[in-house]
Amino acid sequence: MILPHGYLKSGNSYIPNELIAEIFLHCLELDEMGCTIPSRLQAPLTITSVCRLWRNVAINSPGLWTGISVRKSSSAIVDTVNLLDMWISRSGVLPFAARINLGHDFSDHFSDQLYLARMHALVTTLVTCTQRWRVLEVTCPDVHVIEPPLVALVKDSVNLRHLSVSHKYLGLFAEPIYYDFSLNSALETVRHATPLVRPLASSSYSLPALTTLELRFPASVPACATWLDLCPNLEQLVVRLFHIAEVPPARHATQIRRLERLNRLELTCLKTEPGFSVPGLLLDNLELPALTYLVLDMNSLLNARPWPHAIDLLTRSGTSLETLILAGMPMSAAEITTCLHLSPELRHLNIGLLTDGVLGALTPCPTRHSDTLATNSARMEEEDYDVLCPKLERLETFDLGECSLQALHDMTLARYMYKKVCFDLSYFVVMSETYLTPEKYKTIKTLRMPFDSLFRVLSHPDIIRHMERSLYF
Repeated sequence: MILPHGYLKSGNSYIPNELIAEIFLHCLELDEMGCTIPSRLQAPLTITSVCRLWRNVAINSPGLWTGISVRKSSSAIVDTVNLLDMWISRSGVLPFAARINLGHDFSDHFSDQLYLARMHALVTTLVTCTQRWRVLEVTCPDVHVIEPPLVALVKDSVNLRHLSVSHKYLGLFAEPIYYDFSLNSALETVRHATPLVRPLASSSYSLPALTTLELRFPASVPACATWLDLCPNLEQLVVRLFHIAEVPPARHATQIRRLERLNRLELTCLKTEPGFSVPGLLLDNLELPALTYLVLDMNSLLNARPWPHAIDLLTRSGTSLETLILAGMPMSAAEITTCLHLSPELRHLNIGLLTDGVLGALTPCPTRHSDTLATNSARMEEEDYDVLCPKLERLETFDLGECSLQALHDMTLARYMYKKVCFDLSYFVVMSETYLTPEKYKTIKTLRMPFDSLFRVLSHPDIIRHMERSLYF
């Protein structure tokens, strides 16, 4: 029970302060990094307003103040400084996590002396606990504002686990700032939304604990490669290239980097110069024997064909994907089919533009020696079929503009797990022998596609009615 003056009582004895502090810990609303958002309506601040006892227990419980997440406009920097100072002082000697976001105010303050003074106060407060940093996420208008924390980071922050730096002014043509991360061997996650912060290229150190690397807007593929050289145990890599206009080096001159543990790779191109195939060069530099999840999104910016980089990566790595997502790719149906042949364990396939070539490849077909059985309408055995991606469970697409209703019908009837899905289409297509496909190969559980009556293959009213009843989007 809670008495009017705030004391907690159980039976005939009061609960000790240590247990009260433990209860307070369970009142915290923590984000994924273990940080709380300062609010008078949430713990720990709301606890300090109940009574003197609770306030004393909360203030003297460092575990309540080990992480802060602040998102303020530039006009509220003073409040941010005060809150940050409160959290740092009350956290004692425990590892500290700070997530400071001042980057959503687009006003130009670089000539405002008051603004610069306030930012200096914020940075000065932030670096007072450099040696205790566990998480550091900073978003600000310009990277040079937070240069002092970055300098302090590479000198004193030996316990840092997560680092994220982002700023609104990308500075694509500004001079980059190089840092020696040799003392940050405990880093596990790095997320950078800036082309200006780069590691110092060196063979004398590495980041063995780094498993997740996200690079948004890196200046070049070589800049990405510098990071990869420092991360031998990387497991997840996300790269979003922007405004890459350099002439790519010869493919034979690139160094192959073998990352034994990398299982997830996402490569996105947001902007590039016409005719260049630079994003693919990153794939040419990699060998990933553990890769199972691959996302490639070129946003329809590349027109050069063929585009063999994905095929070369899978062939060189000798791995079978479980998830493949392709969007806006300059790959032909034959190249996509080759990727599918190299991934017999594939379970999830997402293709931006679905074509008859890909649908035909996914449709089981009889082998040559079983043709006589097919002509006699006899049900063939499982071994009489050539099946691509026999474990495929999920098929998604964003565009049906280049596939025919016949190809869509045949593939769905042959591979979709639920039999009734295509029978209403029999009046509009030629019934083939795909219905003879053994149940073993009807593995697709989820079929997602756009529904729009303007699409060529879905324009008939009866087909639209069938889609509304049988397929889920």
